[in-house]
Amino acid sequence: CRAGGSAGSPGGAVAGVSLAAYGALVAAEINRHKFYPASARSSGTGGTLVVVFTIGPGGTVVSHAITRSSGSRDLDATVPAMMAATHVPPPPNGRFRGSITLRFSLSP
Repeated sequence: CRAGGSAGSPGGAVAGVSLAAYGALVAAEINRHKFYPASARSSGTGGTLVVVFTIGPGGTVVSHAITRSSGSRDLDATVPAMMAATHVPPPPNGRFRGSITLRFSLSP
């Protein structure tokens, strides 16, 4: 997860945590909600996609966009549910912007 902070209200549940550490926390939470759609799994479809996102002051994803498609409609369609399920402590500066690369592969 790559991160960039932006101005916002100071403090939050993770005050004093570096943006890199917060980015790692966010990436782990997003990956915790990653799922492989049955339709893609059964057809052997894999791929890699990149998502940019913003975490708002409440620790939820307030916006996201796929900046590089996996090439699979089924895989790309998992992103909204993953982002909606992501809940982290409030960001250090009140808002956090980052990106994540999500890989879907049937091989270990």
